[in-house]
Amino acid sequence: MRILVFGASMERGYRDLEGGWVRMLQKELDRLTWNRDIDRSVYNLGVSGDTSEDIRKRVGSEIKARDNGEELVAILHVTGLNDPLMDSETGESQVSLEEYRKNLESILEIASGSCNSVHLVGQTPIDQREVDPVPWKETHSYRTERYIRYRDVLNEVMESREIGFSNLRARIDEETWRRNYLEGGIHPNREGHRKIYDLVKKDLKSRGTIPD
Repeated sequence: MRILVFGASMERGYRDLEGGWVRMLQKELDRLTWNRDIDRSVYNLGVSGDTSEDIRKRVGSEIKARDNGEELVAILHVTGLNDPLMDSETGESQVSLEEYRKNLESILEIASGSCNSVHLVGQTPIDQREVDPVPWKETHSYRTERYIRYRDVLNEVMESREIGFSNLRARIDEETWRRNYLEGGIHPNREGHRKIYDLVKKDLKSRGTIPD
């Protein structure tokens, strides 16, 4: 089985020198492979800064390049984290809400048509106080209200599809997350990555992607 994980800086393990939640998943599956002769390979296809539009443009070719006849599982973290980044002067998002919906539907369509199964990972909370404006691009801001609108679109799209879904926001207390698991306003710290990993792993086990 080949597990392809799509996303952005969070998947690259930003703010975690150990590599983040995808690296934790890879290490767990490597351990199972070595100890129990279970074949699971993880491909981290996260690209820092990617929006839903960027992922839509590459998801088909990325899957095709790794299709060797084994079972394919796509894990998609396309939550609109980078899409709603707002230009403070114009008020425009990097990717509009409607374009995000279209991109997400297209990504799911491509992945579902190319992979044996698809699993979507949902949003985690942000802290607007630290990213309005963002320290690395002071002409732009993240706003909680706008970010939540993208989450609502994601949930609406998910309602019409029978695929796996790790609804992180429904299982995370926002204040606890901001206080203990967040660093720099949008990215999880080491413990935050561990929390995401634990929740996603539980869901993947329930679907049989990861054996008990």
